[in-house]
Amino acid sequence: MPFYEYQCEQCSRVNEFFVRKAGDAPDRSTLICARCGGTHLRRILSTIAVRSIKGVSACPTGTCPLNQGSRD
Repeated sequence: MPFYEYQCEQCSRVNEFFVRKAGDAPDRSTLICARCGGTHLRRILSTIAVRSIKGVSACPTGTCPLNQGSRD
């Protein structure tokens, strides 16, 4: 269940809109800025958050390229 992010062209606030199914973008007519009530919002590229636990590898062999150089 993805979130879509839109930036208000009037006040620059980033608004998140929840969607029940992946691939279904929110209806543009229902997008309203939570700060100023503006209706001119443009979709922006969202960032993702990744949480890692020190000492735990997602790669079972420990030889994945992402693991290189990440040890303290």
